[in-house]
Amino acid sequence: MVEIRDLREPESYSAQERLEQAQRQFFHLLAATTSYLQEHGLDPHDWIGSVGQASAPSWEFIRGDGPDTMMYWLLLNVVSLGGKVESVDLDPVRTEAVVTGVPGEPLAESLGSELEALDIHWDRYGRVAAYLGLRFEYERQGDAIHLVIEETS
Repeated sequence: MVEIRDLREPESYSAQERLEQAQRQFFHLLAATTSYLQEHGLDPHDWIGSVGQASAPSWEFIRGDGPDTMMYWLLLNVVSLGGKVESVDLDPVRTEAVVTGVPGEPLAESLGSELEALDIHWDRYGRVAAYLGLRFEYERQGDAIHLVIEETS
């Protein structure tokens, strides 16, 4: 049993340790929310879509800048969640990227979840893209996620 006196002061944790803890907490909350919604007969995709819809206006600052700019900011989110950008093609009409490590196999295993079940968080970017007049899609390819953002015709 851990005694409170044995714990470190929260301020003594490094920025990296705090970031890793925040990343774990995000995916724990995502997994718990997804489970809760499913247990109550609700579609988690509807919920995350509404999250995307609610946050879409915060992306207004890039409206008209194209798929490459949206991908740039999306990849910043990926990296902040502990992911790694494996490849990216920032074409101004159709941009693609491959990312790994979001949420990462060890975390999914510790949550008792399949990676695919946690992929729901990608759905929010579809709503953001639509808000910006773009189209977004993702596809899991093993441990990687293939992302595409393109202009709509």
